[in-house]
Amino acid sequence: MPGALRMYGDAAVREAIPGLLNDLRSDREMRRLLSDRLEAAARSELAERVDEAVEDGTARPGVGADTIMDVIAGGAWYAVCVRRIKDVDAAATELSELVLRGILRS
Repeated sequence: MPGALRMYGDAAVREAIPGLLNDLRSDREMRRLLSDRLEAAARSELAERVDEAVEDGTARPGVGADTIMDVIAGGAWYAVCVRRIKDVDAAATELSELVLRGILRS
């Protein structure tokens, strides 16, 4: 998770995001390119890890890797680009805890 926060913290990446989001919404080929080249491997690896965690009883079933990836990417983007966090490590720890443990008491 610190990697996503650091990536979005890069000034060039942060400034490019609004245009990239617009292009992704309007350009099917750009969306396919991003998905196929950049996201597919990360989503596939995460899906394998989630499946293994469900199998061994570490994670509960029913939460998809795509949703987890969306939460991580969206949370990282918002923290860096909108809230302008400075402590990447603390933000990564907090986001990790939220993703792994949720907000409700067991």
